[in-house]
Amino acid sequence: MFQRILKPITIFAYALAVASKGNPVRATIAVMLYWAMFIFVEAGIEELIWGERFDHWLDPIFSICFIAFAAHAVWQCAIVQTIKKEEARNEP
Repeated sequence: MFQRILKPITIFAYALAVASKGNPVRATIAVMLYWAMFIFVEAGIEELIWGERFDHWLDPIFSICFIAFAAHAVWQCAIVQTIKKEEARNEP
């Protein structure tokens, strides 16, 4: 079951690593921007439904999830860089 959950996350992190050309700084900044937009949308929905923005116990959990995803994206960047080095080494 854990593999079913991790596979789409890994695919998304790998796509992010390829899009950032294996640069972990770019991948981390992209995840930070996703997190900022998530917070912005979450606050907007809370204001639309309840009329005010409020802090709740899920905020730290969401933050931890985005931090973990950023770490996974950096790991995928290392894989992309390793693949690039292997391809460069195998070229004639």
